[in-house]
Amino acid sequence: MFTFYHTQNSGVERRIIFEDEKDCNRFLDTLIHYTPTTPSSRFAFRKRSKKEHENSDLSPLVDIIAYCLMPNHFHLLLKENVPGGVSVYLSRVSNSYTKYFNARHKRSGALFKGRFKSAKIENEQLPDIARYIHLDPFSKKIVRDINKFPFSSYFEISKASPKICKSEPLLAFFPDINSFLGFTNNFEEYSLSLERIKKLTLD
Repeated sequence: MFTFYHTQNSGVERRIIFEDEKDCNRFLDTLIHYTPTTPSSRFAFRKRSKKEHENSDLSPLVDIIAYCLMPNHFHLLLKENVPGGVSVYLSRVSNSYTKYFNARHKRSGALFKGRFKSAKIENEQLPDIARYIHLDPFSKKIVRDINKFPFSSYFEISKASPKICKSEPLLAFFPDINSFLGFTNNFEEYSLSLERIKKLTLD
């Protein structure tokens, strides 16, 4: 039986952790790179050698079901494929991205506010938590239309342009994409669901 988790982390002292599009894209690439149980030792955008493949376990620690990158925090909805996989995965991602961010922006020290937060999600809660994640840019007044926000899995799903997500467990709740889009944009129903899922939203 697989376990799902809603995870979140924010910048130390609520500082900005994604200064621009380049930072966002780097973080997404970092998410992809550290998905394998045994990734290549260095984060380099190149084809891996045959020897590296032979010495690596490419089975995924986690699957990314949904995500959203906000200026000072991020949300991930993960399926854990290996016991303890979520903790290992987020430690690798956070350490790698912090090194990149500090080098690029000429700073030092911690970037994230301690250890990530996480909440275990039951299978039937996936739609509500994914909607909460996808609507965060709208709720926080970053955008007026989430269809125009490119750094979330909603954008991937709505544009049928998958990059990092394996959203099948989420989409299995809907007969088609339009039903998923309609559910996500049902703001009245969303507001009613918040009290029910409050403990799982991590805010």
